[in-house]
Amino acid sequence: ISMAGRTAGLSMQQVRLYSANYATSLLNGGQTAQAIGLLEDLGSGCAANPQEDGCRCVHYYLGDAYFRTNQPSQAEPFLRMALSSQWEHEPIYSGNTMRLYLKYGICLQRLDRYADSQPFLETALLIGTELFGIEHPETLSTANKLTTTYARQGKFLDALRVARVGLDGNLAIWGRYDEETAIAYSLYTRALTSAGRVTEACDAGSELIGILEETCGVQHWKTGLAHLGLADALDAAGRRDEALREATLAFGMLRGNIVAG
Repeated sequence: ISMAGRTAGLSMQQVRLYSANYATSLLNGGQTAQAIGLLEDLGSGCAANPQEDGCRCVHYYLGDAYFRTNQPSQAEPFLRMALSSQWEHEPIYSGNTMRLYLKYGICLQRLDRYADSQPFLETALLIGTELFGIEHPETLSTANKLTTTYARQGKFLDALRVARVGLDGNLAIWGRYDEETAIAYSLYTRALTSAGRVTEACDAGSELIGILEETCGVQHWKTGLAHLGLADALDAAGRRDEALREATLAFGMLRGNIVAG
C-alpha cells in the first residue's frame, strides 16, 4: 500500500491514513496479527512528527488493536499519544474525542490505575452528557466505568451518585427487564452497600435478582452472583440468617455453572 501510494503521488500522511484504515479492516475481520504488524510498521516512521494527523490515526488504531486484544500495557502509550494530539484535529465535544477519553480511561482501569483513570472517564462522561444526553447507551456505559473507578478508590458517595444516574438512565432507555439495566442495578447495589445504606442495598439486591431471573433465568451464573451481592448487603445489615440463605443459594448455583462449563 505504501509503495503504491507513493508511486501515485500521495503524501506520506495520506499513505498512513489509508494504511491505518486498511489495518482496521484487517482487525475487524479477525486478522489481528497482520493488523498489528502493519500498524507497527507505520508507527515506526512517526517518531519525528507524532502530531501529524496520519501518525495520530496510526497511534490510535494501534492502541485500539492492543486494547481489543486485552493488552492494556501495550495499548496505553499509543492511546496516550493519540490523545495528546487529539485537540489539533478534532473539537473536544465530538464523539471521537469522547470515545478516545473513554477508551484510555478503561485502559488505565485494566492496569489498576484507578486514580489516573478518573479524570479521563469524568471528561468522557461530561462530553457524552453534553453531546448525547445522559439517556444514551454510550453515556451510560461511561457512567458505569466511572462508578467502578470511584468505588475502587473508596469514593463511595461519588460512586453512589453516578451509579444512581446510570440506573435511572438505563431504566428510561431499556426498561426494567434488560441486561444493561441489570448491570446498572448491580453497580448501584454495591455502591449502596459500600456507602453504608444497607437497607436500600437489600431492596436493590432483591430487585436485581428479579430482573436477572426474568432476563437470564433462575439458575444462570449472573443470577447466582446477584444472590451473592444480596448476601453481602444482608450481612452488612446484620441479617445473618438471611445472608447465609442467599450465600448458600449463590454457592449452589455458581458451583453448578462451574461444573457445567
